[in-house]
Amino acid sequence: MGIAKIVISAISKLCLSVTVWGYGFLFVTLINICSLTGFIVLPFIKKDFYSYLLMFLIALAVGSLVASALLVLIPEAFSIHMDGYLWKACAIIGGIYLFFVTERFLKMITEYCMHKRNEESDVARVDRVASLPGDTYIDINRTGVELKHAEQKIDQMEEPSDALLQIKTGDGNTMDDTPCKGNGHVQSTDKIVTHKPKKPVATVAWMIIVGDAFHNFIDGLSIGAAFSESILLGISICLAVFCEELPHELGDFAILLNAGMSKKRALLFNFLSACTCYIGLAFGISLSSVAYATPWILAIAGGMFLYIALADMMPEMNHAAEEHKDKPFRVFFVQSCGFLTGVGAILLVSYYGGEIKL
Repeated sequence: MGIAKIVISAISKLCLSVTVWGYGFLFVTLINICSLTGFIVLPFIKKDFYSYLLMFLIALAVGSLVASALLVLIPEAFSIHMDGYLWKACAIIGGIYLFFVTERFLKMITEYCMHKRNEESDVARVDRVASLPGDTYIDINRTGVELKHAEQKIDQMEEPSDALLQIKTGDGNTMDDTPCKGNGHVQSTDKIVTHKPKKPVATVAWMIIVGDAFHNFIDGLSIGAAFSESILLGISICLAVFCEELPHELGDFAILLNAGMSKKRALLFNFLSACTCYIGLAFGISLSSVAYATPWILAIAGGMFLYIALADMMPEMNHAAEEHKDKPFRVFFVQSCGFLTGVGAILLVSYYGGEIKL
């Protein structure tokens, strides 16, 4: 009987280990597919649809990361019973959202007042020049509205400056410093040679790749520790990581392209940096066998999730609002939908987690 119990215990541990590794590799693979989505949305990068999609995804990531840290990781790390904790944690998230709404509406009111004040100031200036002589005109430029006389306008006209061209003649010689006067034509039938140097890859691209690789390693570490604790906990963490990785990978792909990388190289390096998540997964599952290691890993992951959400991605939400000052209510609606969707998804998993059997 003793040998049978040992064999059964060994088989059950093996089955559990296979389940943990299987679920871990499956969900990490699904998360790593996010690194390839940049190529799919490439035709829409310069369209308004892409900017609003990115706004929604960033807000979705903020909501899901904050909810995962407060509703999933921290309770598991401290072994807190969810009955008395869940709604208090929701109150913390509600406080974050309340101050976000307050700040956004204060900025809307301030921008509106400044806009009205500038309009009234410009109208008052125009009214003051209504009785001036007929040879006075209004010059509207970047510095404001200025009053000038017609003589000033004539004095400001300048002759077109000479342009220097490099012309390659038929015998292979090159003529430098050839002036282009008058109407800008040169009496030559030879072709003008232009040299376009290849743009080097900026240093910021390699910094993003290295930073993203380390970040994905930590994600894999938390996923491995979560799946070792329970399958449902692992799925909850994977949901938050997926919501966070999708906008990050889309943004990183665009940055790599602007830094001078080709589309294929940007896609390749983005995918390679995402693959470090597998290494983190292996470390997380392996360390979970060490006594008391899992709660520490979950606590560190909770702090990382809060930092990424509040210190990294929340400023991106505010920056997006600054870039779309002409449509503040639309931006606020899109971001609110994303934030509340992320919080709601994690809340449902946490609330009904005890009734879900996997």
